[in-house]
Amino acid sequence: MLECPLFFPDQVVPPSFFGDRKQQRRQIEETLEAINESRSRGGMIL
Repeated sequence: MLECPLFFPDQVVPPSFFGDRKQQRRQIEETLEAINESRSRGGMIL
């Protein structure tokens, strides 16, 4: 059986649980800026 953290919708998950996402956020922001400036660049956010 897989051991996964439990998810409770009524509780706030501490940000430390997700780790550091600075680089991922920066890449998303750069892609959105490129789209806004009509520079050819593709991106997919899942």
